[in-house]
Amino acid sequence: MDPIADEARHMHACFVAATPPSADLLATYAAAREHILPGGDSFLTRLVERRVDLSALELAWRRRNPSNALTTSALLMLSLAEARPEYFSLFVEQQPSRLRAWTRLAAAVPRYLYQWSKGTILLWWNEHHA
Repeated sequence: MDPIADEARHMHACFVAATPPSADLLATYAAAREHILPGGDSFLTRLVERRVDLSALELAWRRRNPSNALTTSALLMLSLAEARPEYFSLFVEQQPSRLRAWTRLAAAVPRYLYQWSKGTILLWWNEHHA
């Protein structure tokens, strides 16, 4: 299996949606990633192979190093998905609601703390258990 396509699928599952990505999105990600991250990143490859929760780990890693390979790749995947019409509802609230907005904002705080804690543990574990 192609490692960049595997990376794209795992990125998509962690950051965008649980549904499989389109072949077009995979091809665009692979082509763009070669320009942004030529040669790849061995730590990122290991994380993908281990099927780590990349969204949690990215949050912790970004706090340490904002320009790391995972954050760069995640931003690439999110940017490519955001530009496609099939993902419109993931990025734009079609039925605005103040109650839903405040509820999501309140829920974001414990979710952030959970994700950051989980990501910090995953980052430490994967850095020390090569």
